[in-house]
Formats: sequence, C-alpha cells, structure tokens
Amino acid sequence: MGAHVPPSVYRCGVCGRLVESRVHCGSSCVLLLDGGRRLRLSKLMSLLLRHRPELGGLKVDAEGFVEVRELVEAARRLGLRWVREEHVKAVAELDSKGRFELRGSRVRARYGHSIPVEVRYEKGSVPDVLYHGTTSEAAARILREGLKPMGRRMVHLSSSIEDAIAVGRRKCRT
Repeated sequence: MGAHVPPSVYRCGVCGRLVESRVHCGSSCVLLLDGGRRLRLSKLMSLLLRHRPELGGLKVDAEGFVEVRELVEAARRLGLRWVREEHVKAVAELDSKGRFELRGSRVRARYGHSIPVEVRYEKGSVPDVLYHGTTSEAAARILREGLKPMGRRMVHLSSSIEDAIAVGRRKCRT
C-alpha cells in the first residue's frame, strides 16, 4: 500500500501565506509544491532528520536541528535537485502531524528519532488518556512485555483514538 499523497502547496499572491488550496484571499494562488514532490521531500526530511543525517552529509546539533540551507543541499545531492529552502519550510510548516519544527534558519524533526537527540518539548497539558496504535500481532507482545520504543528513542502515543487507529493501519501489512 502506497503512502497517502498530501495536498499540493500554494502561495497566496495577496497575503503571501502558504496554503493547501488554489484560492486564498479571494484570489488564485501560485503552485509551490505538488503533492507528490511534497511527499517525497517529507519522507527524505524524516529519514535525514530522524534516522540517517550522515546519508546527506548533515551534522545535527544536540537538539536535532540542522540549517535549512544544509538540508536543501543534502536533498539536492540525494537526487531531489528541484528542492529550494521555501519547499523545506512549506513541508515543515504545513505538516498535519507536526513532524517538523522551524526555528529561525534551522529545522528539526520533533519526534520519532532513532539517533540520539535531546528534543526539549514545551510544557503543556497532557491528556488524561493517550493511545498507542499498533498491529494485533504486536498488541499481544505489548500486553506481555509492555510498551517499548523498539528502534526509536521514545514510544509514539496519540491524543485521539482516531489518530492511533490510523497509525495502527499504517503498520498493518494487509
């Protein structure tokens, strides 16, 4: 099963915002990044920022940040020659799951790392109930052994049952 292609990204000619619709502020927008390219860049950003920065010649800092410019250069070296800084910023800003964070001229993955980074999260309220999406096969092991981060640094939990179900479906092979 292929990955869900996200919407294309447009820039509003009136207010300059990045949007996922062709019309904003009552005017036509300019296509910045089609859905297919957005998906490819997002997957590469996840790979480089969460798991394999060395693949792109990147050096992440202690909190997982790299310069956007350096990430663009890495993406180009790895075959996405069309990537520009505004593409990386668009993917980071509009990611529906909040996978990425922009801070000034730097970008990082917010979660899901298998490399050692110290992501400092803002303090906030934690829901009373959190959910973990998984397969039925893994559920039996989790009940026996407890939740483990496996190849990641932390266990992924969702604040809604719908999000957890979506995660579990992505993990299913059928």
